Amino acid sequence: MKDLHRDPDSPGTGNETRLPADTILASSTDPRGIIRYANPQFCEIAELSLDEMVGAPHRIVRHRDMPKGLFYLLWDRLKRGLPVCAYIKNRTASDGVYWVFATITSTSDGFLSVRIRPNAPFFETIRTVYRDLRAQEQAGRSPEQSARALTEALADLGFADYDAFMQAALAEECRLRTSAAEIGNCCLPRLADLSALLASAEERADTVGRDFVKVRSEPVNMRILAGRLEGASGALGTISQNYDIMAAEMQHLVQKLRCRDAGALGRMRMALDRGRFQAQVALLMNQAAEQPDFDGATQLADQAERLMADSKASLAEISAAARSIPDICRQLRHRINGLNVVKLLCRVESGRMQNADTGLNGIIERLENFHAATETNLAALSTKADQIKANSMLF
Repeated sequence: MKDLHRDPDSPGTGNETRLPADTILASSTDPRGIIRYANPQFCEIAELSLDEMVGAPHRIVRHRDMPKGLFYLLWDRLKRGLPVCAYIKNRTASDGVYWVFATITSTSDGFLSVRIRPNAPFFETIRTVYRDLRAQEQAGRSPEQSARALTEALADLGFADYDAFMQAALAEECRLRTSAAEIGNCCLPRLADLSALLASAEERADTVGRDFVKVRSEPVNMRILAGRLEGASGALGTISQNYDIMAAEMQHLVQKLRCRDAGALGRMRMALDRGRFQAQVALLMNQAAEQPDFDGATQLADQAERLMADSKASLAEISAAARSIPDICRQLRHRINGLNVVKLLCRVESGRMQNADTGLNGIIERLENFHAATETNLAALSTKADQIKANSMLF
C-alpha cells in the first residue's frame, strides 16, 4: 500500500512523464475534494490503484512546485459554482512528475474533472508564471496574495481576467488535440463562425464609438467661436446647446450597444464565450466517457449533455440580444438626422457672417464626415445583427 498521506511539499525525484496525446484523465470528487472514482488512465499515470484513489483527497497527486495561489483561486471559483481550467503539475506515487491541462466543473453533489496533455503555447508561459509565484510564496506571500499576483501576471500577458485566460487556453488546447471529424460532429465550427460575425459587429460598433468621441467636443468648439466672433454668440450658443442635448442621447444609445456588462454586444460576447466554453468541456467529457473500462463514463456523458444544453441556452441569449441591435441603430440614425439640422444651422450662420475663416466650416466638414461614416457603420451593424440572430437560431 502506497503512503496516501505523504507531504506534497516533500522532496521528489522530478522524473517527468508526458501524457499520450489521446489520453484523458478523469475523476469525480465530493464537495471537499475527496475522490469518488478515477478512470484507469488516471490510476496508471498516478501509479495508484483505484482502491488507493477512492476515499483519498485529490491533493495526494499535488506537486510541491505548484503555487498555492492557484488552488486558492481554483477553490474560490468552484465554491461560487464557476468552472475552472488550469495547467497543473502533479506527482506520481514514485515522485515522478506529469503536467495536465485540467478542466473542473460542478455537479449536484461534487465536482467532475477531465485532464489532457498540455500542448498550447500558453503552457510554457504559465510554467514561468508559476515559478515566480512559488518563489514569492516561499518569501512569505499568502495564498490569497499569490492568487491576486496570478491574475495580475495574466493581465500583463494581455488577459483581462482569469476567465479570459481560461477561455483562450481551453480553445487552443481543444483545437490542437481534437480531430477534424470530432469537431465536425459538434457545434464548435458554428460557434466559431458566430464568434467571427460578432467580432465584425463589435468592430463596427467600436468605430461608431470612436467617431462619436471625436465629434462630441464640437459644442465646446462652437461656444469658443461664439465668444470670439462678434454678433454670433446667441445663435451659436443655441446651436451648441441643441447639439449637446442630442449628443447626450446618442452617447446613451452607443453605450446600449457597447457597454461590456449591460450593452447588447457585451451581453452577446459573454453569452458566446460561456456557450463555447461549455461546448468545449462537453466535447472533452464525451471523449473521456468513450474510453474503455471506466465505471464513471455515464456520469461524464450526463454532465456533457447538461453542458451542451447550457451552451444552447447561451445561444438563445445571443439571439435575444441581437434582436435589440437594429432598433438601437434606428434610434441612432434618428439622432443623426437631428444633428443634420445642427449642421444646417451652422452652415446658415457661416453664410450670414460671410467669413470663410470663422472655424464653422471645419465643424461642418467634421459633422458631415461623421454622419456619412456612421450611417454606413450602423447599416452594416444592423446587417451583422440579423446574421447573428439567424445563425444562433440554427442550433
